[in-house]
Amino acid sequence: MKRSSHIVFFLIAGALVLSGCTTMSMKIPEFDSIKLPEFREDAANIGDYQNWANAPLPPSDLRDPEVWDQNAKAIMRKRDNLVVPVSKERVKTNDEIVDEIKKLSAKVEEYKLDDPQ
Repeated sequence: MKRSSHIVFFLIAGALVLSGCTTMSMKIPEFDSIKLPEFREDAANIGDYQNWANAPLPPSDLRDPEVWDQNAKAIMRKRDNLVVPVSKERVKTNDEIVDEIKKLSAKVEEYKLDDPQ
């Protein structure tokens, strides 16, 4: 009994929602922006559109999809076989980088103070 009352409730709620959707389309007015005064002058002065006869021809020198696939796979093979060289220089720590930035900033400030302007 309880289950059937839930089903009836959902059916009534769904019918109300759908009836609201059908009446909504009747309440929306037709909107034509060309009739607005702001657009009327622009619409009258649009000018000529391009003609299909003047359209450029599609390129005829395109490669076949199979050739594209072969070239892409060749590039991917080169990428997968790439060995990145290992640098022999010592990597700086974050603290060393910050210290270097501070030293260079101090040198810039010295140059600014020495500037006659």
